[in-house]
Amino acid sequence: MHSTNGFVLPFVVALAATPASAAAQFDVLFEGASPAGVRVSTGDASFPLVPATGGFKGSVNATSPDFTTTDLDADYSDQSNISVPLQLRESDGKVLLWLVRPSSLSCLKPTIDGLERQLKSDLRTRMATYIEAKAIYNLQTDDACGSAMRPLAAKAWFDASFALARDPVGYFRLDPAAEDALNTYDSKYVQKYREEIDAFRIKLLNDQKQAQLKAKNYRAAAATNDLIVHKLSADDELAGFALTKQGISETLLKNDGAYIATMSGANS
Repeated sequence: MHSTNGFVLPFVVALAATPASAAAQFDVLFEGASPAGVRVSTGDASFPLVPATGGFKGSVNATSPDFTTTDLDADYSDQSNISVPLQLRESDGKVLLWLVRPSSLSCLKPTIDGLERQLKSDLRTRMATYIEAKAIYNLQTDDACGSAMRPLAAKAWFDASFALARDPVGYFRLDPAAEDALNTYDSKYVQKYREEIDAFRIKLLNDQKQAQLKAKNYRAAAATNDLIVHKLSADDELAGFALTKQGISETLLKNDGAYIATMSGANS
């Protein structure tokens, strides 16, 4: 959305000042059947992870101050697949993930209710819940959801994706397919929680900037601060969400920009 709120600040440094890349170290554990292969995909590129004890390991570079859209994909010998939407930042170090393949799937209300109750559990359980909820919604067998259960299954899938995307680790993104599935039944609910995630992503970038400042990487911090300003100046609604939901204001960013410029000059 085009901005009309004047959120363009004079201290903005060229976004071409891209900081050095950083590698995210993936450690993917699996439970149940062993995947035939696990990979991390970024756009047109795919990075296979190597087998390790109880899982798979590997590294993927994040070369932009912004989020790098990625997916974790696991292929199984029976032609089934597990896919989890991710996002990488320069500040990500170790990325610990679990592939918990459900032993059986059932689109029954007690099962769906149980999935919803699990969303306040640990990260491993929430990943397992997301994988199971997605698989239930997409069942194509005789156990597939009927018209009464399909909206509940869509909500469970969306809620599970939201629970991951809202986790402080910051390397999960909201599943666009889950958004589409629930949007058919409850678009206002989807919009409400989409706003929460959009504001949370701004917070994650601001946290990344603070980590860069702590490490005295002023060039990287300047690029991240400028990126946040660019995003908020281009979208009035996002600027409002960032302020009301995360307390990230024009004044805060302007002050950070001035501080970064001062520290960068003092250390040049």
